[in-house]
Amino acid sequence: MYLMANKRIFIKVISLFTILLLLLSTSLIITNSSVNAVLAERSITVSDSEPSATNVDYNLSFNVDTGINLGSIVITFCQNTPLPNDVCNIPSGFNASGVQLSSQSGETGFTISGQSSINSIILSRTPSMTSGGLLTYDLSNITNPSTVDEYYARVYLYSSDSGTGNYVDFGGIALDITNSLGLSSEVPPFLELCAAQSIEGYDCSTGTSLYIDMGEFNYSRPVTSTSQFVVATNAIGGLIISVSGNTLTSGNNIIPAMSTLSASIPGVSQFGLNLAANTDPAVGQMPVGIGGVVAENNYDQPNQFIFIDGDTLANSPVDTGFQKFTMSYLVNISKDQAVGIYTTTLTLIGLANF
Repeated sequence: MYLMANKRIFIKVISLFTILLLLLSTSLIITNSSVNAVLAERSITVSDSEPSATNVDYNLSFNVDTGINLGSIVITFCQNTPLPNDVCNIPSGFNASGVQLSSQSGETGFTISGQSSINSIILSRTPSMTSGGLLTYDLSNITNPSTVDEYYARVYLYSSDSGTGNYVDFGGIALDITNSLGLSSEVPPFLELCAAQSIEGYDCSTGTSLYIDMGEFNYSRPVTSTSQFVVATNAIGGLIISVSGNTLTSGNNIIPAMSTLSASIPGVSQFGLNLAANTDPAVGQMPVGIGGVVAENNYDQPNQFIFIDGDTLANSPVDTGFQKFTMSYLVNISKDQAVGIYTTTLTLIGLANF
C-alpha cells in the first residue's frame, strides 16, 4: 500500500494505503482424496452420457446438515465453471425445460417450480427445517449437451420456496459428456481470495479501489480506515489467511507498528489493525457469510489493535463457503512525529490444504 503525506505547518499527513492480493496457487497440495465443498458427499449420476441423448435421468445426491431452513433447491448447469458467483454459460444443446421429479428421499415434499428454465431446475416446497443426512432426487426427461466436453452443476439451497434471496448452502459438481454410462465426478479444487476497499456481497468483481486515502493524521485523535476481503475454498484441510508487509515509513522515519495488543492512544505513534467491530474508535464490522473461517485471537478483539509482519489473520480447519471480513486500520501520531510522505504495502496470502 502507498500512503502519501503532504507537509503542512502542523503535523498533518495524507496517506494512501494499498492492499495487494497474492494467491499461492503454486503452493496448493493436491491429492487423490475426495474433495468436498460446502455440500458434503455430493454427486450426480447420469443414466446416459452420450451427446444429445434425450430422456436422460440425472440422480442428484448430497448430505445436508441439521437445522437448515430449506424451501428450495436450485440445480444450475453451466458449461464454463462450478463457482457460484461466476457468469454461467448454458451448455450447448442442454435442455431441462421438460424435467420431471421422478423420486425424492431425505427431505421431501418438493415439486418442480414453474420458474425453472432450460438449464436451471428449481425444486420448491413449503420451507421447513432439515433433519440432516443424505438427500436424493431423481430428475428425468433431460436432454444432454450436444458436444463431448466437461460441464458443471451448481447446487444451491435456499430458505425461500422460490430459489431467491441469499443461498444458505452450496456445492459444485463436474460432469462429462462421453460414450460412457453412469458417469459421476466431483468438482475440482478451488481457493478464492480477493481484497479491495469494499466488496459488494461476496462478488469479487465488484471490488473497488485497492488504494485507501486515510486523510490527515492528527496527534489529538486517531485516524482509521477499512478494506475488505472475501475467501472460500473446498479444500478438505481448510485454509489460512496471513498478512505480510511493513509499518508506515517515510524515508528513515516510521510510525511504529503495534507489536502487542493495545488500545488506541492518541498522541502516541501507533499503527495496527484488526478484524472486529470497534467502538473506540468506531470502525469496522464483524465477519459475514456462511463460511466457517474465524479470525485469530489477536485480531478479533474489539478496540484492540496489533500488526506483526507474517501473522495469520484468520483460518478454517475444514472447507468453507464464502465469507467476508472487514480489516480496520488505526493510526495515531505523537506531536513530534516527523512530517513526510508515509508509505507501505500490505499483502494478503491465502493457503489452502487439499
